[in-house]
Amino acid sequence: MKKYINLLFLLLLLPSCYKQQQLDYSKWYTVEVDDEDPLPSEEVKGLMIMSSNVRYYSARNKADDPDVGDRDWEVRKKGYFKMVNTMKPMVIGLQEAEMNQVSDIVANCKGYAYVGVGRNDGSQKGESTSILYKTDEISLEDWGTVWLSPTPNVVGSYFPEMTDGQYGQSRTATWAVLTAKESGRRFFYINTHFSLYEASQPKEVQVILNTVKEKCPAGLPTVLSADWNLEETDPILAPILGQYSSARQTAPLTDNIETFHWWGSQSTISKHQHLDHIFWSGFEKCLRFRTLNMKWEKLWISDHHPVYAIFQFKTGSTEKQKPVAAFDIPANPKMDEIIRFTDKSTSEDGIEVWEWNIGGIVSSAQNPEVMFNTYGDDIPVSLTVTDHYGQKASASKTFSVALSEGHDLTIEWSKLYDETTDGKGTAVADWTAPAVTPAGDKIYVASSGYHLVGFNPDGSIFGSYDIGKREPCITDRDIQTPTPSIDSQGNVYIPVQYGYSESGHGGLYSIRPDLSGENWYHDTGNTSQYRNTIPTIVGDYVAVVLTNCGNDLTRNAAVFRRSNGSLVQVLECDKGSWGGMAAGYKGELIYSTNRGGTKQGREPSTETSGGYHVAVVDGALGNWKTSANSDSGRKTNLLGMRHTDGNGYLAKAGQPAVGSDHCVYVCATSDNENMICAKYNLDNYVFDSAPTPLWKVELETHSTSGVLGLGCVLDADGNAYFRAAEKVFRLNSKTGDKGWVYNTEGNYNTGVPAIDALGYVYVVDYGGNKLLKLSSADGKLISSLELENPRTSPTIGPDGTIYVTGSSSQGAILYKIKCQKTTAPGPNWSQLGGNPQKTCTPPGFNL
Repeated sequence: MKKYINLLFLLLLLPSCYKQQQLDYSKWYTVEVDDEDPLPSEEVKGLMIMSSNVRYYSARNKADDPDVGDRDWEVRKKGYFKMVNTMKPMVIGLQEAEMNQVSDIVANCKGYAYVGVGRNDGSQKGESTSILYKTDEISLEDWGTVWLSPTPNVVGSYFPEMTDGQYGQSRTATWAVLTAKESGRRFFYINTHFSLYEASQPKEVQVILNTVKEKCPAGLPTVLSADWNLEETDPILAPILGQYSSARQTAPLTDNIETFHWWGSQSTISKHQHLDHIFWSGFEKCLRFRTLNMKWEKLWISDHHPVYAIFQFKTGSTEKQKPVAAFDIPANPKMDEIIRFTDKSTSEDGIEVWEWNIGGIVSSAQNPEVMFNTYGDDIPVSLTVTDHYGQKASASKTFSVALSEGHDLTIEWSKLYDETTDGKGTAVADWTAPAVTPAGDKIYVASSGYHLVGFNPDGSIFGSYDIGKREPCITDRDIQTPTPSIDSQGNVYIPVQYGYSESGHGGLYSIRPDLSGENWYHDTGNTSQYRNTIPTIVGDYVAVVLTNCGNDLTRNAAVFRRSNGSLVQVLECDKGSWGGMAAGYKGELIYSTNRGGTKQGREPSTETSGGYHVAVVDGALGNWKTSANSDSGRKTNLLGMRHTDGNGYLAKAGQPAVGSDHCVYVCATSDNENMICAKYNLDNYVFDSAPTPLWKVELETHSTSGVLGLGCVLDADGNAYFRAAEKVFRLNSKTGDKGWVYNTEGNYNTGVPAIDALGYVYVVDYGGNKLLKLSSADGKLISSLELENPRTSPTIGPDGTIYVTGSSSQGAILYKIKCQKTTAPGPNWSQLGGNPQKTCTPPGFNL
């Protein structure tokens, strides 16, 4: 009888906390044994999501007012476990949860898993906004953490307004795409903890809204929860309330209880006491909102009360009719024009997800807009839609894309720039490519006539420097092949090779931007030779690969100081090496070595392979180290040593490329019929350890010269366009799978392609005496232009102008080529040397 009277007394008090008083309290609430506040013994059915600030574990160590006694997590956590095990929320968004607290909850609350990271290091340190979910009721599809900062993907970042350290700095938000198993319905959830900085809070709101926009699949119901450190009525939250509803304000069963209570004494702390809110959209309704303002195990479980909301998914017709997929294609679509596909699908139950495949382009937008850089008929397009019940429907069509105008390649001017002729031959531009300044106002070209010539964009020559003046006994007119490079001050670097044997010299020039004189020249000795190489500019240094070396060089790669040309270091490299070098983002130097692999016109060598050396920075930039130049040391090279296919790989003339993904792409020859292409992650390269490629593929090709693998360029997505002697291959960035192959004429082509910002690929076809413009999508020929003996690589200047060298019976030629629909270079490793200046550095490199 006493228990019944107590129950009746408490039930009479309860309605003051609730806006609606329609409950049968004798059914819904019972009195706990320890006289705690009443709890629902039977709750409304739906998706139950809780938001809970658990109070930092480390607050027990504060110098000022530490959490001791009942406030210590080690004491109060048993109450927290009881709350979770009693309420059994399907999803819990935690705030102020350090990772040991998250582990405690998961270990002591049955059936939960979690996602989330510490804010300090993106792993275990600092507060997390972890999301817990009951694994028997909820499944996880995807998740992530962002930082409330101008750079949300940078670990530990924060807005500059969070500066005084009083309330900590970085804050995070954790998001997840989840599925309610019983109904199969997907939803999106994001949980965060706002700072106390009023100046940064509006920016934090935008990070949350942007994250939902970027990460939430189209059409999914969405829940936002947090300790917002703001009242719902605060104008800072207006952008959120403009898109989402408040669970507290929209639930028919709700309360208006303050959530921040400071261990039961909230009236003395702050005017901001309704700080924990849940916002929602896309559900049929919010059935309940509740604040759990009670002790558990006679303990306050935090200085904030948990809140929860229960949501009902939208329902459709009782027959659950399937959706109907349909769409429209615009009339007469053309290349390079935006093509908008319009969804016409219908569903009584509402469509949540759109899945398009438009000629291989994938989109989840309802009405996607795409652009093609190829043309053709019978291009397939399909749309699959999914309704709120998970029912799917599909539709497919084919369409045609017409070749658009403006792709013709035209010669604006062509100029002879070196007419040197003597008993040893006529000057040619063999392999060497133009270098262009970042402003596009100067173009530098070299030739076998030993002149470095500077052009203005109008075709006038502003200067010429005789780089052959140091050697009167030049033996041939076809051996000077290097490409110049330009540093940030406009100085031009060009190696010279005066002969095939010890009768000639070689060295490296640094020449002033106006070509009026040299800054310095470093003589690298009687035997030094440079074949198909480009100086690599790394910070205050310039590095080169030599075929042979002499004087004070003991190895075939060398680094010089840009300021005065002094030798800084020699690097391990085999005699006979051809080709280029590339710098990684950490200052690594990647360069080819000639040892092993095929020999011209012969069977594959039985020697162990050299592949590509990786010289890593040893301490500070200016000092590098490589593995030993021996068979045992070569196993640490890229494509080094004999691999499982039994071949040694020759990297003769190979040009490595480093992408914005910090990966290096290399190619080599295993015999005269095959080329090996591989991709390595430089961030994973460990000095003196054998590297493992992300992928390695063998491509069938052919050359009578023994030079097959020449190098590649990369599009914005990292797809690689490798050049072989008579083919161009497109390889998938992630897998190495072959996309398409284009066959050029002849099998003695040199150089690599170039790619513009629209993704068009430009290839010099020496066998056909042409410059080709190809579609990156399928390798189709878009246009071509006849040139005279272009045995080189095209250079795309910053304004989209294409420069190509050629050769005639009169001497070396520079072509300036225009195309209405050629843009600036692509954003990745876009051409020989990586960029128009030929610095051999990746995009964004700033060492």
